[in-house]
Amino acid sequence: MPRLSSGILILAAAFFFSRLAEASFSPAVSFFRSPQSLFQSGQARMDDLEKNQKSMQTLNFYWVKKDERKLRLTAKAVSRDLDLSFKVLNTATGKTGFLQRFEPPWYQVKYETEIRWTPSDQLVPVPDDLGLALVFQTHPLRKEAQWKDESTHTALSQERYQVLGFEGKFVKVRSIANPLLEGYLDISMVLLKVDFASFVMPQGKSWEPFLHRDGSELVMKDKTRLPIEKLASIITRPEAGILNQPAGDNLAARSTVELERGEWVQWVESDLKGHGTVFWKKNEHNILQAREKGTLSTDDVMMKEFFQYAVHPAKSEEALVSASGIFYTQDGKSWRQLTTFNQENLPVAFGPGGELFVGNFRSADQGKTFQPYLRWEDLTGLLEKRRKRTPGALKISEVKVEEANKVQIGIDTGAWKAWLVGSVRYGLVTDWKILKEQ
Repeated sequence: MPRLSSGILILAAAFFFSRLAEASFSPAVSFFRSPQSLFQSGQARMDDLEKNQKSMQTLNFYWVKKDERKLRLTAKAVSRDLDLSFKVLNTATGKTGFLQRFEPPWYQVKYETEIRWTPSDQLVPVPDDLGLALVFQTHPLRKEAQWKDESTHTALSQERYQVLGFEGKFVKVRSIANPLLEGYLDISMVLLKVDFASFVMPQGKSWEPFLHRDGSELVMKDKTRLPIEKLASIITRPEAGILNQPAGDNLAARSTVELERGEWVQWVESDLKGHGTVFWKKNEHNILQAREKGTLSTDDVMMKEFFQYAVHPAKSEEALVSASGIFYTQDGKSWRQLTTFNQENLPVAFGPGGELFVGNFRSADQGKTFQPYLRWEDLTGLLEKRRKRTPGALKISEVKVEEANKVQIGIDTGAWKAWLVGSVRYGLVTDWKILKEQ
């Protein structure tokens, strides 16, 4: 057999590696029959797809869940808490601003010194903002909160107005774009920020777990009702969605769904030999972070029977719930069970610096570890000395931390109750004082 010369071998190797390099710079890309297709139709080299490109469009989708059914809907078909917010916090800069225009996943925000488009994953709603009213059905914007009052303008479906307050069955609003208008909308014909709430704060009170809105009344988890006029602040559920239009079978407009994830996709249309018109993804971005695996959603937690709950004094997205187990969230979306406490119902509280208090334990590292802050023998000795008799089994019924390093606890002895206060400055309270007895 004749031997190949070294020159021929070198040329062959050079040709082989040049083809390999060419292939490496033109990766295989999946293509689809349409942007709505759930499954790919095949793969092709990016060079071939780009060479025969016809058009480009950007589409946004949400994957939503309702009663174990999953659907992919366009972003315009679903509203989330950010879409009904007016005042927002930019988590990347720490600056607050006001929403001007909405093109998810981008939102135009007016900051103190500039107006800038900001991606949704950097924005969170601010609790003390009553938010916006999204018009669901075209109806009159009235001068006064009366049915027979003359209208000043017609509020069109899908228009947004800033919420200024509530009066009876009307919401007082102001337009967020020219022409600047003020008036009253029918509260039954608008979607509100509070419709996405997990907790609400009534005027002059503390946070309360919220179920849903019934017209001009807010229905709490304990089934009590609050007139919407008394609403002061709102903590929303990031995973909550409300449909702007019917979707699928038996899903009407205004149905609530759970947002599982979001997609921002730049689709390119190309002609591909042997396949005709195909679509492929040039750029892709997640517009809604998925909930961590092994965690519970806010809806999961809200369905439980609450024993107690607490909200961080400075970070409204951080909360503790005691409900046959202790559940903790740092983002208002993903809840994890603190397994140290099994299925117990224990009092919970936050310290001014964000420390977690659960029963007789305290955590300074966001629930990673817990240390006891009291010794039961100290409490028994103090109460025995006070009452001249040995108390029964002690149980902590309440925890309050209103001042730095100072904790108040309610103790139930079975025969009487006492409220004590002590300093946790050095971790373990060694000097308790009785505030009152009952």
